Amino acid sequence: MRQQQKSQKLANLLSVLLKISAIVCGTLTFFIIIFQPTNITTTAQEKQFNDTSFQITFQSQLDNGVNHTTAQMWIFTLVLLFSAVLIIAILWLASQIFQELAVQFSPFQEKYVRKLRQISILFFLYALAPQLLYSLLSTLFLPGYLFNFGINIAILFAAVFYLLTEVFRYGVKLQTESDETL
Repeated sequence: MRQQQKSQKLANLLSVLLKISAIVCGTLTFFIIIFQPTNITTTAQEKQFNDTSFQITFQSQLDNGVNHTTAQMWIFTLVLLFSAVLIIAILWLASQIFQELAVQFSPFQEKYVRKLRQISILFFLYALAPQLLYSLLSTLFLPGYLFNFGINIAILFAAVFYLLTEVFRYGVKLQTESDETL
């Protein structure tokens, strides 16, 4: 009984910390968008997506003498906003899991499996979608074309959360069988 109370208190603390993290992430994103630096170059923007161990880049630049800084800033802002929304959703879903565990510490339930699956899907989106969105928007709104794709650590997190989901799904099955036996 005492261990369950400790687990519930820890779950409550984690829920609050994750919600605070989601709010801080949203606030920082807002301030970055509002007070956007004007001297970000294409190279600096592309470095956001170059922290990968495996990467493919196809690029053709056409220089027609036009300054494309405004378009680059809008592209960067849209990709940043999309990424921030995904991170906020991941943190918020995780906080909901811990909030529900703080009330009743019974982790092997189908509702947690669904939320963990949603988190793993969001992690997969976070790993792949921003770099593809950046490539698409750059190709559409800047002269030339850009295709930049890499595999980064977010893929590993997505895979871990997917495996964790499967472990919890199996735990739910065992819990159901155990409850039916008793």
